[in-house]
Amino acid sequence: GALPYYSGLYTLDYYGLNDAEVAAQRMRGRSRIGHEHYASPEYMLQKSIDIYDVTGQIVHKSKDRPRAVINRAWVRVDKLNRGSEILTVQCRYANGRFLIYATTLSEEEHERRFANLDFCTDHFDKLKKPAKPPQDDIHEPTAK
Repeated sequence: GALPYYSGLYTLDYYGLNDAEVAAQRMRGRSRIGHEHYASPEYMLQKSIDIYDVTGQIVHKSKDRPRAVINRAWVRVDKLNRGSEILTVQCRYANGRFLIYATTLSEEEHERRFANLDFCTDHFDKLKKPAKPPQDDIHEPTAK
């Protein structure tokens, strides 16, 4: 999509459609064509993925309920991580849009690469109908 192209960041979609190695994997079972392959967190770490499209859409408007999208992203990442903490969910804000994705980057490296974008939590007050205070409904991974 446009985000990987214009940003120059290494981006992987949920099904690995834009990665030759993932696309060439053996299928684990039949389903919708093009949606039968997945990249493991270990593979993503090896490739130093900047942005992993964990929800099927990276850019969200306020009406998309970004806090709910963040929760869905954490559920999927927790399942993919299988007890590891390779992937983390991130949310940044730019030009009225919420960017919600997972990454394998360390906190320091992520901050360095995305320093020009605001944290989403700084903009949750712009949402039309906040159900709770901004941090209350964001799923944080449990400490192991």
